Amino acid sequence: MVTKVIKIGVIRDSELCFNVLYDTLSGLNIIFSIVFFNFWLTSYVLRYLISKTTSNKMFRSSDIEEVSEDTSADNIKTELIDENLSQFVYKEDNESLNFISTTKSADVVDSNTFKSSDDYYEASNVPTTISTVGIDDPLYNMNYDNRGKCVIFNHTVFDEDLNKRTGTDIDAMRINDVFTKLGFEVVRYDDLIYTDLRDTISTLSSEDHSNSDCICIFVLTHGMSDNLIYAKDVPYNANYIWKPFSADLCPSLAGKPKLFFFQACKGKRYQESFEFRCNADFTDSTTIYTIPTHADFLIAYSTIEGFYSFRNEEKGSCYVQYLCDTLEEYADTKDLLNILTITARKVAIKFTSSNKKYLESHNKKQIPSVTSMLTRDLYLKKKLTMNQNQTK
Repeated sequence: MVTKVIKIGVIRDSELCFNVLYDTLSGLNIIFSIVFFNFWLTSYVLRYLISKTTSNKMFRSSDIEEVSEDTSADNIKTELIDENLSQFVYKEDNESLNFISTTKSADVVDSNTFKSSDDYYEASNVPTTISTVGIDDPLYNMNYDNRGKCVIFNHTVFDEDLNKRTGTDIDAMRINDVFTKLGFEVVRYDDLIYTDLRDTISTLSSEDHSNSDCICIFVLTHGMSDNLIYAKDVPYNANYIWKPFSADLCPSLAGKPKLFFFQACKGKRYQESFEFRCNADFTDSTTIYTIPTHADFLIAYSTIEGFYSFRNEEKGSCYVQYLCDTLEEYADTKDLLNILTITARKVAIKFTSSNKKYLESHNKKQIPSVTSMLTRDLYLKKKLTMNQNQTK
């Protein structure tokens, strides 16, 4: 009996110790869980605060860089030249600000390098100029002493493996003839390499055009998609041709027409023809005002993005020839945008390619395109001579 009582007492004491131990462990587990949760929460909050602080510092650093006085290209390792190209360009050296090579995406020919002058200009310190045109004047003033320069960049042969542009001299001579009659001082450059072309554009931009009505530039060359055209040695972005003449970079042309014509391909696709039939049954000059720096531009292309532009080896290109025809016929009576519309109609309707040797390019069509930032009507009437002015 005593033995049983002792055993029962031992069992009860063991159960009691186990229960006490279990309760103690449970309490420790709860305390540990609470401590772990607090540690995790504190760690998460600290990481968030550190991340936010770092982010703010980065934004502040970016803001400082944007307003930094030192904006020279030498301090830029990489930059995005053209958002449409979606590719970064890398400087080859620190001596030349305009020589740039590129890594290209798979759909661009690897051997093609290009140049760009975007963001390498500094605006003039004199952002104002005297205007002889009032706010509400509907026409550009074309009565300065000079009509202005018509510059032709004519490209026939290239360093890269590109076809010779036989027939382009016919276009250049026709432009020279027509624009001379319109009063322009025509200047022609043949087969310039990029650096020479760049220097020529820079010189033109820095000249004083105060006594000129306008400026006109033709580029006759090979081209490809994404607005790239060729100098003799390398392709470059066509924006380089016209951007240096914005009002802040070339104040003497502020408020005056700036005309740019590109005879070049813009891709490797052909435009098919579509046939349809017509229904036979239907037959204050002293006012001060401001303008955007990129106003008064007109940029015309012989074709649209993605497509070929045609040139005949014996007759020249259809676009340039029809443009010159239309100018000769309507310069005295129609404004330039109307003339370009008529030119587009002639190219679209009258022209069809003929190439029996390469049927892929046979019986194809072409349509020019125009981007106009003109703010007034522009008439290229022949300028009156001194005697004619006096008679008038």
